[in-house]
Amino acid sequence: MRTITATELKENLGKYLKLGENEVIKITRRGKVILSIVPEKERLEEELISIFGSVPREAIKAIDGKIQGYICSSQLTDIYYVLRKYVDEATKRKIIRAVLSSFTVLPLLPSFTSYCVDSDMEDYEDAILDEVAKVNMINYLVTNDEKDFQKAKSTIITPKNLDLLISAAEGTN
Repeated sequence: MRTITATELKENLGKYLKLGENEVIKITRRGKVILSIVPEKERLEEELISIFGSVPREAIKAIDGKIQGYICSSQLTDIYYVLRKYVDEATKRKIIRAVLSSFTVLPLLPSFTSYCVDSDMEDYEDAILDEVAKVNMINYLVTNDEKDFQKAKSTIITPKNLDLLISAAEGTN
């Protein structure tokens, strides 16, 4: 990551736009960051982390089957939608295949959709995820968006707390 002043950016715009294709550049004015240039690859990683959290794959493998990942079938289209902005079709399908091999896909049943329309949760998609987790007896629903899941019936944890849970499970092996 590189930090430059707004004046430096103005004087060397072409140079920093080119550098910004491969590295994060923070632009400051009076000592405060006012703009960031972020490469496409890093934006993709940020969006995928917002979907999956930041659980390292090796941590899940280390527990050897004690933690099982699940994903709602509707989330696959969300992932595909995010990926379409960043990668070609072959890469999108490769990533979707990796998700399918890493997670058990849970179906979105028609009864969930009608129940969730009347849910106390404000976000319909969040209500769907909560209902899928509840019906399938999933222990934890992992999300970075705790505030939108305050009325959830599922136990909500952040990816960071999942990391702590995994570490605790590893300590008992």
